[in-house]
Amino acid sequence: MSENPLLTIPIAQIARADFSLDPAQADKVAQIVGERAGMRVESAPDLLARINAKYGIGGPIIDNGSPLILATEGTEKANFVADGIVGMARRKLHYNVWYSGYMGHGYHGGRYEQFGSPLPRVESISNIMREMTTAGISVPRVYSTLEGKTVYSLILPHSGKGWCARVTDHIEGASPLQRPTVEDIQRMAEIFARIHQVEITEKIVFGRDSWAKDSLVREYNKVEEQLITEAPEIAQEVLPYVEGMKNLDTSDLPKCLIHGDPQPSHALKTRYGDKIWIIDWECANEGYRVFDVSTLLAISCTDIESAENTLERYRLALESYEAINPLTASEREMLPFLIGATHAVFLLRSWTTKVEEWIEFSSKALGISKNIGKAVLFDRL
Repeated sequence: MSENPLLTIPIAQIARADFSLDPAQADKVAQIVGERAGMRVESAPDLLARINAKYGIGGPIIDNGSPLILATEGTEKANFVADGIVGMARRKLHYNVWYSGYMGHGYHGGRYEQFGSPLPRVESISNIMREMTTAGISVPRVYSTLEGKTVYSLILPHSGKGWCARVTDHIEGASPLQRPTVEDIQRMAEIFARIHQVEITEKIVFGRDSWAKDSLVREYNKVEEQLITEAPEIAQEVLPYVEGMKNLDTSDLPKCLIHGDPQPSHALKTRYGDKIWIIDWECANEGYRVFDVSTLLAISCTDIESAENTLERYRLALESYEAINPLTASEREMLPFLIGATHAVFLLRSWTTKVEEWIEFSSKALGISKNIGKAVLFDRL
């Protein structure tokens, strides 16, 4: 197996997707995609040209040896950005490419199943993105193949290996809200309030996210012994939320389509501030609305230097959200704990993945959350 050049890049930098790989590095990653999918790929342009052919897109066009921008979301997915020709227009395109081991189909225990294939989930997310566009939410355009499918997949008949790809517009002239203003936070809250009102017409294929609150108990159990031995202070901070999630009563919580990871880095603001695009829908699911709201507040509103400022941002964000989509009494009652649980799972996963800057932020944010306290929060909201 070829050495993955991404392994030498800090994970926090990868997550921000704010770097470029030179052509040789991009070619290396494309070759790895090919190896893991059981096919030969010469270069990144070779891989993208194969995808473009299925979509009726010309290119890719790489001027003057300019680098392909690439990020990743783990060991089974790569993202490429390159220019292509759509119709008569030159557009910058974003390619999501999954190359998950064995992607075969067959009968198992009398049932027809897909083994290890991300395809149904990828298609489900593509459908969600299209329905968001129909509902007036600013989401990157999802392209269709010449056969009318939103996802191009290739499964090799003998090995069962393969890959699939989604092509969307790359939003140019926009940047993530890494340091959102109060106005940015209010606009995000309004957008997610509208997202939570969209009724998806097709069944959502479930996907699991190890950074989600409902994964906290499982992720803690995986590393409990090691965590207690190597980082007992983190174990002590996280454990109350692990126990709380075990006993959480969700019986009367409203469910809807949730984004799954509503945070500033997944909101792109155009250069002139006239539009905010919501990206990275890979964690979307049918889930509890308040889980999304608590993540939005925890990540967007927390000022680790000021509990007072954090409270004020909570208040303004909730006002904006509830002006469109009011929460129930049960949801409001649960918010303080869920905000803390968001920081707890981020702290745990940051420790597991060894992202020092996130460990520091999550630990301080969890402290702010505890210091605010339930009574104070409800006095102010």
